[in-house]
Amino acid sequence: MVSSWGAPLHHDGDARRTDLRDLIVHRDIKPESFFVTKDDVIEVMGFGIAKKTTAASNMLGKRFEAVLKAMG
Repeated sequence: MVSSWGAPLHHDGDARRTDLRDLIVHRDIKPESFFVTKDDVIEVMGFGIAKKTTAASNMLGKRFEAVLKAMG
């Protein structure tokens, strides 16, 4: 999971909002990685093996997203 995909899960004013130039891949997504706060906000945790992506891999991710969109 790339953190910017989860950005809509946070409030607009949230300090943890993701800068699209600085994407992070979670690398261990599972149900236990998510929890809901008392304010009904979904949070992602467990970034212990997360990896910051490079500009090249960011572009690859955007292309992959475009392919998935095109496939419907």
